Amino acid sequence: MRMRFAHGFTLLELLLVLTVSGLIIAMVPPLLSRAMPTVNARSAVSDLSAIIRNVRSRAIVLNETRVIYFDRESRTIFEEGGNQKLQIEEPLRIKVGNLNRSEEIQKILVAHPDGSVNGSVITISGGKKSYILRPNWVTGALSIEDRVDESTM
Repeated sequence: MRMRFAHGFTLLELLLVLTVSGLIIAMVPPLLSRAMPTVNARSAVSDLSAIIRNVRSRAIVLNETRVIYFDRESRTIFEEGGNQKLQIEEPLRIKVGNLNRSEEIQKILVAHPDGSVNGSVITISGGKKSYILRPNWVTGALSIEDRVDESTM
């Protein structure tokens, strides 16, 4: 007498796999949403460093001083003349080294025709990371340092 074995899955096995899959899929969005502020901060730093390099290059080519400002109220960094802008969106935090609290619009970086720059240290934070941009006043080079914020852990 031969025994027949059923091939395939039972309904209970299929329901169990679907339930476990649903739980795993439900866990993904919260994990991604926690990483987004850090990704957005890194993107803002990349955009800002591109603006700074571009403004410095324009100062050299046009042989004129170019200025970058920060508007505290609109959270916007922009070049004099309005050619380039960067909006720092919430929940990102921005700190500019030597801002005068009484003025809404502050000069944060001046690029000179000789390639040098005068500017503030700019910190952009999001999630668990902070990115610190430091312009070198002699060479005009921009260094970017990233730090993990201990307070948000």
